[in-house]
Amino acid sequence: MVEAQTRKVDRVGRIVIPKEIREALDFCDHKLEMEMLPNNKGIKLFKGKQGAKGGKSLDDFGRIVVPSEYREELKWDENKDISFKQADSFVVLNDNLRVCQFCGNDQHLIEIETNYLCELCLDSGNKKRSERLIAPIDKLIDDYVHRCNQSVSSHSLHQAKDLGENLKTVIESIYVPPSDNGFIESVKKANKQLEKMATQKMFKDAFHTMINQTENTQQAEIYHQMTQFADKKIKKQHDKLIEKIPKLINDDFLKDWKESKEDALASTISSIDLTKELKDEETVIQKAAENLEQIISDKDKNSLATIDAQKQLLNAEKSFVFTYNYLSEVNIDLKSYESQFNKYEKEIEDLKKEINEKFLVNEFKKRQKDLNGKKKHIKAAKKQLSK
Repeated sequence: MVEAQTRKVDRVGRIVIPKEIREALDFCDHKLEMEMLPNNKGIKLFKGKQGAKGGKSLDDFGRIVVPSEYREELKWDENKDISFKQADSFVVLNDNLRVCQFCGNDQHLIEIETNYLCELCLDSGNKKRSERLIAPIDKLIDDYVHRCNQSVSSHSLHQAKDLGENLKTVIESIYVPPSDNGFIESVKKANKQLEKMATQKMFKDAFHTMINQTENTQQAEIYHQMTQFADKKIKKQHDKLIEKIPKLINDDFLKDWKESKEDALASTISSIDLTKELKDEETVIQKAAENLEQIISDKDKNSLATIDAQKQLLNAEKSFVFTYNYLSEVNIDLKSYESQFNKYEKEIEDLKKEINEKFLVNEFKKRQKDLNGKKKHIKAAKKQLSK
């Protein structure tokens, strides 16, 4: 990076090269060369080639004489303030310096606050930033594809579902895809299938837990019937997973991702204010919390409307957490959001538990007419679930 300092020209045309620059560029004990920059934009000072004739040396005070013809051309009179900007192998001297902050180039400059960047360095910087921001998403996609492939035959279902939610959140936080984007559509459709399967497995596991917890044989039989209902749905959803997931998450999916990140995504991600996404998501969380509070005051706390409002709040808080984790991974300073992150992480677990419990009660109500058993046993089983 080019770094700037300032010194004055003395009455005989000498100027002190700052010590930091002399040491960094190893100017001491070497002959130095000078070149005028185009359009009288300053002087470029650098080490001459070893063994080359001519050149100028620094005196014991680190001063060098600027030739009179250069001073006259540049109008550098006594006490003129001269700026120094150091690059990797040279330093540029100018009284009104406009060179690239990184490479010292004085062509095709773009002013950024109090500095200048040339188009080449700006493009290079944007490309590197995009690569840094996209790299964690590449890893997320690799994990997602792996878990989706495993979800049809192993216990990777919940991991695939969580990765899918994470992926969708991160992508949509940094990039608004066109409506016909095949990559995003595939993630949404796959997530929908994974969610259905995960819900039925949650039902089965929860009712199996109720069997182990109850001491009443008749209630245990009621819960056993609920696990059987869940098993039937699990088989049905499993068949759909086997059919649909390979059609959605495949080589075409990876191709769509590659095209997205190389085109619109790469250009969008270069200019986006990433921390603003967290501010926006906090606003969504606040509105979702207010909506939930209003619905609870108007309806039964176990109503479907209440569950839907809780899911909206859960999804909003999960979006914040997913985005926070992603931004942390790409080294964005998030100290001001750390307390909210910790708060939402805890609330997410509490909301999940509460929503799942309400889902169980509502699933039981839906299946109640299909249960075999005495009404009093069914009623007792339902009451036990509602505790």
